[in-house]
This record gives sequence, structure tokens and C-alpha cells, in this order.
Amino acid sequence: MRDFRKRRGQLRTLDATARALHSIFLLFVLTGLAVASLLYRDGPTLEPAAAARYYAGGELPAQTAHATDDLVLELPPELAITRVEPMNRRRLIEVTHGHLFVMPLIWLTVAHLFALAGFGLRITQLGVFGGALSVALHIGAPWILRAVEGAGWLMPLSGIGLLVTLGSMAVATLFELWRLPTSSDAQGA
Repeated sequence: MRDFRKRRGQLRTLDATARALHSIFLLFVLTGLAVASLLYRDGPTLEPAAAARYYAGGELPAQTAHATDDLVLELPPELAITRVEPMNRRRLIEVTHGHLFVMPLIWLTVAHLFALAGFGLRITQLGVFGGALSVALHIGAPWILRAVEGAGWLMPLSGIGLLVTLGSMAVATLFELWRLPTSSDAQGA
């Protein structure tokens, strides 16, 4: 805890090996956020209605063929799927179980590094608590979607919140890690 009471810029005073270690971790986090963004873009969770259908089930909208589709399969009405079943409880528990261990650990590590960077109390609190809220909302959103009709907006909101909070904390910390130390940084270390 002593490290958190020190002055701003202490990450810049770390040796090159420690800075590289933290930087590699943050680059993995940023890569993970980029891949998660691809999943959101290509999956059902960016559009609120589709997110609600994915977790809670519901009627599918009428499908229309697009001229740019590579393959369009037209099924007779009796074979067409018009309703999606809710995600079963067991599958939802499995998804929650994995996220509940990994996401808070990633948030904790990124938040600690961000706090050590010393961006000021208000900015640090905004990043740390905003990230915690985004993680909690993202873990809880599938359960809320199943229980509350019209809550489909929680998935895109929590995903965007994660991208903004964790991503901005990681990028800002990377810059702080590799910014040249000033003479006052060396005296305060």
C-alpha cells in the first residue's frame, strides 16, 4: 500500500524489465478487448433486441435476403425457425462462472497499474470505479436480460463500458510506463 501513497509518476521509475512486463500484460488486455469487440460486432450482443433474444429467447424478425450475401437458403415456412429458446440455466451458470473469475482479475490488475500511474485522484477513481461497474454489469447482464423484459440495452452498454474504461486505463498506463522520468520522479522514488 505504500506505493499508492507515493507521488505521481512512479511507474516511470521502474526498471526496463518491470516496465516491459507490465506493458506486455496491458498489450494482451488491449488485444483481448479488440477480439471481444469483434465478437460483439459479429455476434448477437451489440443490438439490444438480439442480445435479449440470445439470453431470454424470443421471436426472430422476418429475414430478408441481401444482395451481398454469399449464400441465401430459403426454407419453406414449416421448416423456418421463427423463435429462439432462452439460454438454459446451466449454460448461463457456465458463462457466468468463467467470467466471474477472469474479468475481476483483469480489472484488478489494470486498475492497480492505473492507480500507480498517478493520474490524479478524480481520474483514477473514475477509471477504477467505472471499470468495476462495467465488469459487474457485464457479468450480471445476461441474468438481468432473462428476468427483465426490455433490458437488452445492458449488454451493449456493459461491453462499451468495458472497452472504454479498461481500454483507456490500459492505454494511459502504457504511455505513463514509457514516458521519460523527470528529475522530480527520481527524487520521489
